[in-house]
Amino acid sequence: MKRFAVWRDRLSRSPIAVLTGLWLLTTVVDGLWWWRDRRPPAWDQADYLNGVVAYWHALQAPHWFQPDWWAQFWQLTTKIPPLTYIIAALPFDRLGQTADAATAVLTLFNGLLLIAVYGVGVQLFGPRTGLWAAGICTLLPGLYRYRTEFLLDVPVAAAVALGLWLLTAWRVRSQPGTIASARSIRPALAWWLALALGLALGSAILIKQTVLLFLCVPIAWLLVASLWQRQWQRVGQLVLGAIVAVAIAYPWYRTNWLLVLTGSKRATLDAAIAEGDPALTSPEAWLYYLQVLPLLLSVPLIVVPLAGWLRALWRDRAKPAGSPHIAAAWRWLAVLLVGGYLLCSLNVNKDARYILPLLPVLSIVLARGLLHWGWRVRWSAIALSALLMVLNLFPLNIPFGDALVQHLSPHVRHHPDRASYPHREMVDAIVAKTPYLQATLGVLPSTPQINQHNVSFYGGLADYRVYGRQVGIREREVEQDARSLDWFLTKTGDPGSVPAARALISQLVTTSSDFETIRTWVLPDGSSLHLHHRRLPSATVKALAPPDGRVLTPTPAEPGTRSSKPIKEKAAVPPGDRLRLARVELPERLPPGTPAPVVYEWRGSWDALHDNIILVSWHRVGSDPLSCPQSQCWVHDRAIAGGFLHAGSEIPSGFWEVRDRTAMLPPADLIPGEYVLAAFACNRVTSELAPLPVPPAVVTIAPDTAPVPAPELDLPTQFRELALLLPAGEPALERVFTEIARLNQYDPTQDYLQQTALALTQRLQADPQRRDRAYALGLARALQQNPRDAIAAFERVTGLDSQNPYAFVYLAAVNLYDWRTGAARHAISRGLELAPDLPLLHALNAVAALMRGNLLGAWQSGDRYLTVSATHLPARSLARADTPINEQSRGVLHSEGNAGVEPSLSYAPNPARAHTSGLPQSNFPAPASF
Repeated sequence: MKRFAVWRDRLSRSPIAVLTGLWLLTTVVDGLWWWRDRRPPAWDQADYLNGVVAYWHALQAPHWFQPDWWAQFWQLTTKIPPLTYIIAALPFDRLGQTADAATAVLTLFNGLLLIAVYGVGVQLFGPRTGLWAAGICTLLPGLYRYRTEFLLDVPVAAAVALGLWLLTAWRVRSQPGTIASARSIRPALAWWLALALGLALGSAILIKQTVLLFLCVPIAWLLVASLWQRQWQRVGQLVLGAIVAVAIAYPWYRTNWLLVLTGSKRATLDAAIAEGDPALTSPEAWLYYLQVLPLLLSVPLIVVPLAGWLRALWRDRAKPAGSPHIAAAWRWLAVLLVGGYLLCSLNVNKDARYILPLLPVLSIVLARGLLHWGWRVRWSAIALSALLMVLNLFPLNIPFGDALVQHLSPHVRHHPDRASYPHREMVDAIVAKTPYLQATLGVLPSTPQINQHNVSFYGGLADYRVYGRQVGIREREVEQDARSLDWFLTKTGDPGSVPAARALISQLVTTSSDFETIRTWVLPDGSSLHLHHRRLPSATVKALAPPDGRVLTPTPAEPGTRSSKPIKEKAAVPPGDRLRLARVELPERLPPGTPAPVVYEWRGSWDALHDNIILVSWHRVGSDPLSCPQSQCWVHDRAIAGGFLHAGSEIPSGFWEVRDRTAMLPPADLIPGEYVLAAFACNRVTSELAPLPVPPAVVTIAPDTAPVPAPELDLPTQFRELALLLPAGEPALERVFTEIARLNQYDPTQDYLQQTALALTQRLQADPQRRDRAYALGLARALQQNPRDAIAAFERVTGLDSQNPYAFVYLAAVNLYDWRTGAARHAISRGLELAPDLPLLHALNAVAALMRGNLLGAWQSGDRYLTVSATHLPARSLARADTPINEQSRGVLHSEGNAGVEPSLSYAPNPARAHTSGLPQSNFPAPASF
């Protein structure tokens, strides 16, 4: 016994050694689990790992002093703050590009958590409590279960623990009547602690916004107490900490604040509805975490400390009240626990791991209960908890092991999975089939082992050659999804958590003659995984021998099309400097207003093919291809191969051919007759525009011609068609954004927005009065999170469509996104002159007032919004949500942008500023995201 007491005293005097030992022990256990486990990351885990891959790629070649690089850096993740990804990029770089290497960052956060828990325990009760609390944290099922997977919950718990430690240290050193009041403290220490608190809080917010659920109540508690006691120095210290926190978190939130708000809504309200979580008005919503906490703590670490508390209460029942410092410490712990629990329960989306940040605080309570026992009982509880941890994490065949876990620590068993899955082989097969193209794989199953997120993760490791995307969600989009992608992944047996429409697209892909099965794998559960590729893909790339003056070997024309004569190559021009359209294949006659098939055959150096946006005009002879009226031409601006050319990190040399199979959309109001082709190359970097040599292609537009089967329209064309709906405003916005969400699935990097924006910029320079193109450019720049150019585009829109209040709605919205409240108010005022009762304008006015801190003005505008919304009924449209784009938008806007008789909107405009809207109406409400 005496020897044990000596060791106990030595350990109490060496907390660094104890904490280091605990951290090494947990690191060994976690590392052993990672070594044994071979499963691919599940949905959330893979989604977070994709963030690590993105920041790892960005940090390979940083440009620290370029503002544009920083803007792109903060936009790599737009909904989840990036600090965990940035920190994880270091082990990901040093230990190898694997999921386990990224997950190893959790050992760092675990070490931070142990230190912080020890610090809180020391501040409140002393070193012994701090060490026992840290030890308990290593054995809590809720913590060791989630340390094995790359989730943000352990980093959040560590960040909250660090914040609470610094907050507690500041509290006890700056408030009379605490433990620190009897000590000799330097006056400047509280200021330094407030500064450190600000650094910790700002960093915590950059891990995940939910840290505020556990930190804002204790911060508010101390702020109110300081104001009540008129301790202005303490108030100043808290203000300093807040300023530092805001300064740290500001760059990312300033860039992504709108997407954070809309993403938070989807992650809470929408997810809660989808998962059937209880409503806040039900008792189940507030008791959920009380039911979950015993599973996260385990029976031994609940019963033994609780019995210790009861034993202490009985033993000390006749003793006088304890120290006021101890009572203050318990009050503080109650504030931390109750405040965190209530705010976490206020989140309608419930999950057991969301309450993990309370476990370090609870470990202090449990440690105090254990310390009321003698060493035999304490260490028996610890030994039993350690055994339960091992049994929960590893498949050990010991007598009564299963029964022990089932009764003392149920529902947290998480054994390694030794089964192998073919993700890397899948990516390799796609790259081998299309080595010079970026592939978007439509992932039809959705299981923890096979889903779009982990496909994207392994594709990202292959230099972003493959992206996985979830398609076939809505039945009305099944055919569009099947026509828009060249690659699909199907699975027999249980497809996982998929909607009913997924079976339709799976059957369509597996039975269609348009697809062939490239590879098949048998999964550990006995089901089969099939990789399908389109027999006639949207783009093919092949290397050509350097030209020597002869006509390059032509590729046979596709059935049902007429091929233009190929262009003769000139040997005098270096092959690396050439980009030309060698051939065009399309029908001889086309009807207007319906998609038409076309094949472009491009030849040139890799740089020329990859780095240019091609402006293609089909125009009547004698008209200007860049500024011709809409009735005399149509455009087909896009990048070669849709922008999906990808050769990896090394730029190929030599001469290349790209066959681009796509569809174009001649307008419905085209003048019948012959149309010829003109093409211009716009460099992505310099925006330099240069004409391209083209073959003598001619097509006849004839209304009496039957429609020709065609592929899906390319993404820039679909986007331009959607932008035609913008002048209709609120009734059409949901249609616009629903369709854009679909387009974004087909192009994971949204490069089609950049293609569209560059092409429209050039077109507007040649024809500044095209209102339809101005709207499309503004929308493209807004979706690119480029507020400066979006503001410029919508300012042009308000000049071209000055009688449409929705033009001012869009201008105000992008100004508010950029926090330019003055400019936004000006746009709102001009819009209200046109439509005093338009609800969106009053909603934006309320937001602008709130952003300026004008609470009264925000209240008044919000009240006005509710009033006019009750009486404002959007006009119904003949265009349905499932109507193809070209059937509901083309032909409404004329080439001059303001001509034509157009239907009016449903609101009553100001008689002095009467106007027409420009587009047919729809009955779709406006989404909250614009």
